[in-house]
Amino acid sequence: MLISVHIPKTGGTSFGELLKQDYNTRVMLDHRDWVGLHTPEAVARRKQLKNETMQRRTDIVRDFDCIHGHFIADKYLELGCDLSFVAFFRDPYQRELSNYYFLMRNPQVDHPVIKIFHAEKMTFTAYLEFIGNIQTELIGTVALDDMAVIGISEEFNRSVELFDVSFGRNLKPNVTLNANPARAGAQYPVDGEALAAVKRFRAQDIALYERARELFAQQCSRRL
Repeated sequence: MLISVHIPKTGGTSFGELLKQDYNTRVMLDHRDWVGLHTPEAVARRKQLKNETMQRRTDIVRDFDCIHGHFIADKYLELGCDLSFVAFFRDPYQRELSNYYFLMRNPQVDHPVIKIFHAEKMTFTAYLEFIGNIQTELIGTVALDDMAVIGISEEFNRSVELFDVSFGRNLKPNVTLNANPARAGAQYPVDGEALAAVKRFRAQDIALYERARELFAQQCSRRL
């Protein structure tokens, strides 16, 4: 079973669409866990959804070859079949700015994180403190070194090629979804204040991303 952990604003929406095109009805989507939110209600919700999922695990293993969505990787560790984990990672400076601007321009989205974000009119620094190290959080106890494929957002096409070679699939990187239409250029400019804030609140994600890039390079050198 392929477990594709979709870390928000890392290219996961585009990658998920490619999975749907290739795996068709054998893809199970899971976006209900309110990732990034740590209120008692959110924690209880994730626990309940995990329990419900484990009650259906026989059917899931029978009906699907791939699970993709916003969830902590540990949710599926007890699925009862061989698991292959894949996730895309992104430079934390760029990912955090991208996610912050996404939240700002989408107040209509029915998600508790977005509702809280707008109700409190969060600054960039307040947002960083509120969300936490989401890239580290979502891979849970699954070690980067144990992931079948490491994807890097900045090298999306090569990451898809790596995935295809690794799994014998034929995903074609022909979609770009959920990108900021107002962004000028390939990257967001990072001023001194934003740089300091990300360094302060995203030390875990920065270290994780550096290691992910190393592993991505190693996987590419061995397989491509």
